[in-house]
Amino acid sequence: MEDDYLNTNFDDAEKKLNTAITECGSSGCSSRVKARLYVALGTVLIGGKGKKDDGKQAFIDGLKLDANAAPDPDYITSDIKTIFEEAKKGGGSGPSSPGPTNLSSEGMSLIPIAAQKVNTPVPIYVTVDEDAAKKVASITLTYTGTAGGKKEVELEKSGKGFRINIPCGAVKKKGTLKYWVVAKDKKGKESLTIGSSGEPVTTEIAADLNDKPPSWPGFAPPEQCAGGGGGDDTPVEDDSGSSKRQCVDTGDCPSGEQCSGNVCLKKVSASEGGEPPGTGSEDEESKGAKLNWIRLTFAPDFSMIFGEDVCGFRDSYGENSPGEAYRDDFVCVKNPEGENKTRYIGQPTVGQGNNVNFGFGVATMRLMLGYDRVLIKGLSVGARLGWAFNGTNEEFASFIPVHAEGNLRYTIGSNPFAGQVVRPWVFISGGLAQVDTVVDVDVLEDGEACGASDPSSPNSECTVDSADGVIEPRIQTLRAIKQAGLGFAGAGVGVSFVPVDLFEINLGVKFSVTIPVVVPVFSPEIGIGFGF
Repeated sequence: MEDDYLNTNFDDAEKKLNTAITECGSSGCSSRVKARLYVALGTVLIGGKGKKDDGKQAFIDGLKLDANAAPDPDYITSDIKTIFEEAKKGGGSGPSSPGPTNLSSEGMSLIPIAAQKVNTPVPIYVTVDEDAAKKVASITLTYTGTAGGKKEVELEKSGKGFRINIPCGAVKKKGTLKYWVVAKDKKGKESLTIGSSGEPVTTEIAADLNDKPPSWPGFAPPEQCAGGGGGDDTPVEDDSGSSKRQCVDTGDCPSGEQCSGNVCLKKVSASEGGEPPGTGSEDEESKGAKLNWIRLTFAPDFSMIFGEDVCGFRDSYGENSPGEAYRDDFVCVKNPEGENKTRYIGQPTVGQGNNVNFGFGVATMRLMLGYDRVLIKGLSVGARLGWAFNGTNEEFASFIPVHAEGNLRYTIGSNPFAGQVVRPWVFISGGLAQVDTVVDVDVLEDGEACGASDPSSPNSECTVDSADGVIEPRIQTLRAIKQAGLGFAGAGVGVSFVPVDLFEINLGVKFSVTIPVVVPVFSPEIGIGFGF
């Protein structure tokens, strides 16, 4: 400006200043910098071009941003001084708008909104510079609507700014909307303010706008709420009890609310008040949620097993052999990899091997097809039928491969089945399932019972037939099968990834306990689902 002004290139000076103001936009410059640009523009318009009214308006715009702004003393004239003093007093002649001219406060700035259309959200946007941000923990807005009633709301942080929409319910009638902004530090103490209850910031609520409608930076202007001009007999969205979350579409809002002007507001029926919004599956369905899901799941089982003296009988060589089994919950098999698998009914040496150490063993695997129905919000109920494999089904051990399960699931989120891509969930379940776990066990046949010439030597062979009519080897490796079930109860957690609203990929884990034979079972799950 300096060179152009001194060289009387006032048109170039005006053009450059207007360009700088435009490039600053609503939040691209600090309020002090933008105020200086407006005051410099007023100086050029009055001192260089004689446009006193336009210059005065530029002074007013600058003072709204920074009450301490002032013309450069090197260029001040009597006209500039007089008109600037009038601007500081609110414009001299003519009606003045109520409220403070200063819309900034030591690094905090509020984008001014001169007017908004009736029954349309008023987009409030506050910026703070780096120094102010260090001491600002939250910003609240207190407003009084055109029909009265004072409310206080907290602004949502968005990048370097804070934003909220004053809802339609506050501006359903024409009049003056009054509000002020308070920034608080971490201790809850007021640190910065723009406006006050005695001198609030104001926005005129009118039937129509002459200028471009206000908006948050980078957002489209809010749309007028249902009911058009907002007559008292036309029901519109109700802001009482609303979450007032910022939103792009209704899918971002909790159940029972809809997105209006980028804010979530509670729905109100247009006639009878309707059914109270909030929890029914009908409300989910109104937002395009898929409430029915067919799911295919694969799950291997890992059971926690241990035991001592797991194989054999107490008397396999007596007249009434075999006698009592050491363990009823294990079945032990000879020649497990051969064609002639037989049950081991020998008599092992007590305290010599024949143990299963504590740990997880690979058990059965199962493939399940299920159906789930969403009941209310994230709560769903379902059932799964499937087929288990890797069980032992021989003459000496039976395995029931059928899997039948009922479950109750809760998916976390305000409205998880309407647009939520990542859906964490927890569940409880119970039903019918058998879990077979296989582990190898080494046994030493009882030398005295089997007629070994030197019972103390494992190399001394048996000479007497066991109960199954064969001579057992002194040392052999058996396959011990732990059979558990047939009932189970469990719980688990997981997450669904939903790239499109009718297809999901599921990852989860279930912890269950079989009954009446009690065995803890850990089952990771992977599957897919289709919604409709």
